[in-house]
Amino acid sequence: SNLCLSAMRAVLPSGFSGTKAQSNAGISYRYRVTEFGTVTARAEYTNTGSSLGLTRDSQYALGNLSYDQAVKRRLHVTGSLFYRSIIGSAVARGDDYGGRVGIVVHLGALQ
Repeated sequence: SNLCLSAMRAVLPSGFSGTKAQSNAGISYRYRVTEFGTVTARAEYTNTGSSLGLTRDSQYALGNLSYDQAVKRRLHVTGSLFYRSIIGSAVARGDDYGGRVGIVVHLGALQ
């Protein structure tokens, strides 16, 4: 298992002839539940500043839970669920949630 903390600060271009600052902080935890199965949980918070005072700051919190199962060495089945809450948007929007299921095939040399 492993625990990872992350933080980022960036200056992004804006459509209003300027820039805006974005800050992000997150934490993730990965745990091997079986020899071939792994669960990962992630949470993060993002704040994007306004652009020249013309737009509002936007903020959101995101949570993600995923599972990866190796079927063969090059073949994995994955599934994930996510939830995102938009905190400070100029337009009132509901929370986002969803999930996905997929098949991953590794090509090339494996390490």
